[in-house]
Amino acid sequence: MRSHHALLLALCLAACDDAGGPADPVIDAAATLDATVDAADAAPADAALPDAAPPDAARPDPIDAPAGTWSWIDMPAMRCANGEPTGIGVNPAPGGARRLLIYLIGGGACWDEASCYRDERAAFIAQGFTGADFPGDGLGRFWFFSRDGGPFADHHQAFVPYCTGDIHAGDRVAQYGGRATHHVGARNIDAMAARLAATWPDLERVVLVGGSAGGYGALLTWHRVRAAFPGVRVDMVDDAGAPIPSPEFPAARRRLWSDAWGLADTFPADCPDCLTDWAALVPYNLARAPGARAALLTAMEDGVIASYMTISGATFRRGVERVVAAVADPRFGAFLVQGADHVLMAGPYVAGGQTVPAWLTAMQADDPAWGTVGPGALPPCGELAACDACAVCSVEGPCQAEYRACERLGGCVEAVVCAIGCPPDDVACIAGCAAPFPGIGDAALALYTCTRCDQCGEACGACP
Repeated sequence: MRSHHALLLALCLAACDDAGGPADPVIDAAATLDATVDAADAAPADAALPDAAPPDAARPDPIDAPAGTWSWIDMPAMRCANGEPTGIGVNPAPGGARRLLIYLIGGGACWDEASCYRDERAAFIAQGFTGADFPGDGLGRFWFFSRDGGPFADHHQAFVPYCTGDIHAGDRVAQYGGRATHHVGARNIDAMAARLAATWPDLERVVLVGGSAGGYGALLTWHRVRAAFPGVRVDMVDDAGAPIPSPEFPAARRRLWSDAWGLADTFPADCPDCLTDWAALVPYNLARAPGARAALLTAMEDGVIASYMTISGATFRRGVERVVAAVADPRFGAFLVQGADHVLMAGPYVAGGQTVPAWLTAMQADDPAWGTVGPGALPPCGELAACDACAVCSVEGPCQAEYRACERLGGCVEAVVCAIGCPPDDVACIAGCAAPFPGIGDAALALYTCTRCDQCGEACGACP
C-alpha cells in the first residue's frame, strides 16, 4: 500500500514508482516492453564474466551479529548491477532458534539500456545497495519481521536486497550502452545462502519469502537455497510473483528476459520444462523436498506484473487460474484476492475469511486444513452491514478509491475507520479495541471482529 512506501523504498513493494520510473507503470511499462521486445535477438554481447564476484570456494565464515536487532553485513561475494559489492541484513533470534526466515525484496526489473538506465525500471541499478540504504530496525514495523507475534517472530531473520534487475535469478554480465550490467542475482543468492548455512548449521526449517521481484526470486531460486541447506526443510512463499504460463505470459517477453539475464544457466538442469513454464518449479521442488510447502499470494489482476508482461488484467487472471488449477498438491496453497493490487503481505487483505498473517501461520503450523483460499465475490459496499465485509470491500473492491484517499493518515486503524465512514464518536472505541494488535493485518482483524459500520460493536471492550 502506498502509505507504507517511505520505509518500503528498500522493500520496493510497488516496484515501478519507487524505482524512479513513470508514475503509471501499467501504461508506461507496457510501452517500454513493446519498444524493446523486437530487439531481443539483437541483445548486446556478454561482458567478460570475471568482472563479477565468483562464489566463495571455501565454506564462508559464520556471521557474528547481536541477537534481537538488525545488523548490516557486507558480502564481498555479492554484487549489484554496477559491479560494486552489496550485503545482507540479519537479525538473529534472541535465545537461539532452529528456523530461519529469508526475505528477498523487490524493485522492478530491467533487461536493456532503456529499461535499466533511461526509464529506471528496476531499483538500485546504477547506484547499488549498501549499508546506507538498509532500513535496519525500521523493518520491525512489518508484521513478518516483528518479534511480537506471528509465524516468524521466533525465527532468525535475513533481509536480502535487490540491485541486479533480474528478479534475483540471473547469471550474466551484459553490456548496455557501454555499461557493464551485472545481472548476477542467482550468484548473490548462492553466496547469501552459503553464508547463512555456515552461520546456523543446525536449522530444521528455512522459509524463503519474497515480494514482487523478490516473489519471483523466491520461486526461481528455491532449488538453489535448498541445495545450500541439505537435509533442511525449505518452504517457499511467493508474494506477487505469479508464474503464469504461456500464452498468458507472452513467449517473446519470457525469452527476452531469459536471454538478458542468462536464466538458462540458473534453472535446474533436470527440469527442461521449467524455463518455459516457471510454475513447473513448484512441483519440481516439492517432489524433491518431502514435507515442504509452497505458497503463492496474488491479486487476480495484479496491475504491476501485468504491465511488465504487457498483458491485460483479464489475461493475467486467466493465467493465475491456470496455475492454481495445474498445481494439484496439498502442500501448495494460493491466497487470492480480487482486484489489481500488488504485494499482499504488507496490507490488510482477507481471503476465505483469513488475513495473510493467519493464513501463513496455518501454513507454518502444517495445519492440514491449510490450502488455497479466495477470491470471493464482493457485493456493492452499500449492501454490506458488517464492518469486516465493508473494510474488505474498501481495500479490494468498489470502494478502493475511497480507501486510497485515507491512506495518507498512515495507520491501519485510522485508514480503515476513514474508509468505512464510522462516526467520529466511535473512533476512540475502535482504536482501543485494535490497540493490542499493532500489526497491519492484526489491527484490521481486530476492527473486523469488534466494530460495525454504523456503531461500535458490543464486544469492542473484549477483543480476543
